[in-house]
Amino acid sequence: MWVKLLVGTLVGMSSYILVSVVTKSQDLNYLLALVREKIRR
Repeated sequence: MWVKLLVGTLVGMSSYILVSVVTKSQDLNYLLALVREKIRR
């Protein structure tokens, strides 16, 4: 029973992430740039 809930949560999260990436690609690129700066230091 809890496996179904886990799968449902994963699907919901992945779809939410996909929508976020599609709608906020600029913000994502900005965050990636910040992460790269931190990795370099």
